[in-house]
Amino acid sequence: MKPSFRGVLPLVGLVACMGDEPVAAPVVDAGAAEASVTDAGADAPSTAACDPSKDFGPPVLVEELRSNLGEYGFTMNAAQTVAIFSRGTDVVQVRRSGPDTPFTGAAPLQLPPAPSVEGQMIVHSLSSDGLIILRGAGDGIGTPFTEVFSRPTVDAAFGAPVRLTIRGGEPFQGRFTVLAGDGSSFYWLEPSPQGRSVLLQVPRLGTTVNGGTQVTDFYPGTFALSYDGLVLYFTRKEAVFRATRATHADRFAGSQEITSLTLPQGDGGLVYALPTHVTRDDCSLYMTIGRVDGAHIYVAKRPK
Repeated sequence: MKPSFRGVLPLVGLVACMGDEPVAAPVVDAGAAEASVTDAGADAPSTAACDPSKDFGPPVLVEELRSNLGEYGFTMNAAQTVAIFSRGTDVVQVRRSGPDTPFTGAAPLQLPPAPSVEGQMIVHSLSSDGLIILRGAGDGIGTPFTEVFSRPTVDAAFGAPVRLTIRGGEPFQGRFTVLAGDGSSFYWLEPSPQGRSVLLQVPRLGTTVNGGTQVTDFYPGTFALSYDGLVLYFTRKEAVFRATRATHADRFAGSQEITSLTLPQGDGGLVYALPTHVTRDDCSLYMTIGRVDGAHIYVAKRPK
């Protein structure tokens, strides 16, 4: 799985805070309305956004995000009201009032140029509270890097980036770094002793990365994690797969193709289908779907 473009490909996640001491994860709970609604009684109609026992339907183009420049990568806050994605060489932010309303107000974020861009795939991702962006590189001829931008409110501008390091002050060189939805740990791709890249996980400790535990035996390519970190969505060739685990101490296993997300070639020729964001309620999966004639953002939803 390697899309043919070189540019900005947002995934999901963040890494944040200062110093080597453990820090609390950012507050990402934006209200009880985001959580799945449990059964309040046998006669009460369900108000949940979807039926979790049903699988995703076919991906549908997010029409209001489409342009002639093409869009790719998509991440969103837990409240589903602020999102970022890439359009051309810009990182664009959009807003909406709730999960069932259209996105509006698309505007490029004024981030400084990424270092060592030439020949690399650059990834951006938005934190669950919408206050932090993680930017990193991990593909191409340059050296991987990861840096963090933060802002005090979702209406404020982002500040200057801070680099992640490993113990001793050397730059952290994980590829495609992603933070779990609850902010407790983050993930990245790194070559294994067997020579293939696998997914690693480590608790978040300030801006210093210490160690890492392997959580896949396979290369997931572009991936998205469920909010609880127990489901991994990833691409294998043109198909989208899902792997699960029981706890954060386990490895992802039992990968299965999600056939409803595997699209026919069709007009323009399917090049790739990349999962990039899963909503907190696990009801919507956002994807970049690329064809010969361009890439755009799609969403697949579980029915009620």
